[in-house]
Amino acid sequence: MTRRLVWTAFAVAVAVSGPASAQTGSRFQLGVGVVWTAPYDAGAQRAVETPNPTAGAQPLTLFTADGRVHEGAGAVLRFTARLARRVSAEAEGRFSRPMLSVTLSGDFEGIPSTTADEQLTQYGVGGSVLVDVAGGTHRLRPFVAAGAGYVRQVQDHNINVDGGAEWHAGGGVLYRLTSRLSLRADARVLSTSKTPAFDAKRRYLPQVIGSIVVGL
Repeated sequence: MTRRLVWTAFAVAVAVSGPASAQTGSRFQLGVGVVWTAPYDAGAQRAVETPNPTAGAQPLTLFTADGRVHEGAGAVLRFTARLARRVSAEAEGRFSRPMLSVTLSGDFEGIPSTTADEQLTQYGVGGSVLVDVAGGTHRLRPFVAAGAGYVRQVQDHNINVDGGAEWHAGGGVLYRLTSRLSLRADARVLSTSKTPAFDAKRRYLPQVIGSIVVGL
């Protein structure tokens, strides 16, 4: 369902885009910048002690763990190739180190609540298709983008590793400073079920990306 919505929105953007502004600069571009990902609730889990079946007692909750992944900044590297007047394709690599906080509460022995932090490492690779939209000028080029990739999460001192597919969609602007140098800003939503969390549900994570783009 997520895949269908992404590509439907992308097709609509292509259909309604007007004539693109005159394209100048290089066909191939290399971009480097920073990516910011919004925080999210990582769910909760109870630690329970299994009761003796013959006693008929209810499970004993030892404590409850609540998780939250804080906003994280990282680095992004992109290679973009213009395929047609309004269409480009690009490959992307990302690296970030968000912080996971786990709060332990409700201890059955009455121990006060405590919070532990753990540094995570996240790698991502992916590809996108970009389409210029109406409203651009000689220097300012707005666009929409959609694509997919793979995200890899590492925690517990490189012991626990998890990874899976991700989908992303959004848009942005490219502002030309010179014939070979530009500034780019993106806003998008990344969707994946492979996030550090106590549950396996799909999450939709807003991202903001700023980069410097050099024509090759």
